Amino acid sequence: MKKIDVQDLIQLLGMGGIIGSLVFVGLEMKQFQSIALAGQQALRTQFFFDGADALSEP
Repeated sequence: MKKIDVQDLIQLLGMGGIIGSLVFVGLEMKQFQSIALAGQQALRTQFFFDGADALSEP
């Protein structure tokens, strides 16, 4: 059986860390985008209700 060199192991762990951090950043961006879209939708809904209230006032 072939032994793994310490430097190769360190490089493998480093690549795993980089891949893990990229996955984490991607998930964060997806979450941020969904939060931003929900905020925009809430703002549009609020504008709609404000307009409807303005029309219904005497």
